[in-house]
Amino acid sequence: MTLEGEDWVAKIIEVARNAKAHNMVQFDVRGKSVLTDYVLICEGRSQAHGRGVCERVREGLKDVGVRPEGLEGEREGNWILMDYGAALLHIFHPEIRSYYDLEKLHVGCPMTTWEDEE
Repeated sequence: MTLEGEDWVAKIIEVARNAKAHNMVQFDVRGKSVLTDYVLICEGRSQAHGRGVCERVREGLKDVGVRPEGLEGEREGNWILMDYGAALLHIFHPEIRSYYDLEKLHVGCPMTTWEDEE
């Protein structure tokens, strides 16, 4: 089984949420960015949790034949960037997310949020 475009995004969201990623947001930047179609932002409760979310996403997408084109920040775990071409996933430590506030870069883009599961 292989995934394309929006299916990658749905799989990334599914796996990240199953790994208990918090405060997940999706921005549809199609036509507004030359880098990607979707920007996904979420948090891990700690650096270790962020690394765990990253590992779960990587393994979950590898299982369906998709590997990241790029991966940055995994060792530190404060801000991990996973580049899947059609989607960029940012996994933040909460303090780092607040500091950089990437959401303000995408004001005006269609946005989807999810409630955290307890």
